Amino acid sequence: ALHACDSEVSSACPDRPGSEMAKCLKDKKEHETATTISSECADFMALNAACAEDITKFCDDAFFSDDTALCLSEWTPQRNLSPKCASVVEWAIPKKEDQSDGPTDELGMSEKDYREKQEWQAKRKEGRGAAIEKIREDKNKEREMEALKKEDPDAYREVLREQEEAKRSYEEFRKRNRLLQAAEDRERRAESGEKEDHEETEDEKKQRKREARLERAREAKRAKEGNWLPYVLGGLFAAYIIFNVLNYFGVGSKKDDTEEATSSRRGREYVLQEDKDD
Repeated sequence: ALHACDSEVSSACPDRPGSEMAKCLKDKKEHETATTISSECADFMALNAACAEDITKFCDDAFFSDDTALCLSEWTPQRNLSPKCASVVEWAIPKKEDQSDGPTDELGMSEKDYREKQEWQAKRKEGRGAAIEKIREDKNKEREMEALKKEDPDAYREVLREQEEAKRSYEEFRKRNRLLQAAEDRERRAESGEKEDHEETEDEKKQRKREARLERAREAKRAKEGNWLPYVLGGLFAAYIIFNVLNYFGVGSKKDDTEEATSSRRGREYVLQEDKDD
């Protein structure tokens, strides 16, 4: 059976290791997708937190596993659990309705319980094998990087740069997904009339402030574009007045010059005529 936080883990913290899962689920800022924690999941989170040492000791670090509750409640003798863990197990793990699984031994385990425990141990052994293989691969990569660093420093720096770029792109992708999911949730709640039931995250606050600044800038631009007409008309009117004034004085001066030239010409003609008469 799936554990009580299976859907929350898949939505909010799909890539986190089990030992860090409780912290991730508890902090909404860490969620990749905005997620509401159910009451059953909250109980399971409390169980993993209270029984951390017991899970490491008796359950092979099976934090937030499908077998966590089984390991603590059935496969591990209750007297071996720490008092803190045992007290949380009492209320955090639902009691079985059907206890008719055959006779039990002095530990209270039936044959079915033993079969389930053996299956779990086999599965955990397989998981440990995969983890060991992953560690070997990581160590091989580290050795290869060290060799590359000595043989070709430029190529080594390029590989590091590509790794950092890939990491940055992935983080930006996750951030965009969180923002989009948050925006969709707000829109859905607004359409359905639901009230906000979660605290706004830092990313959501930054996005909201950024959108508000952009909207104010757009409004200022529209207002500025709408107020240019009076200034243009005023400038045209002033240019019209100046043009007419200049034109007036220019025409008057030209007229005076013409009259003076005409008078001078007539004077010369009169003098010439007088000379002819004499």
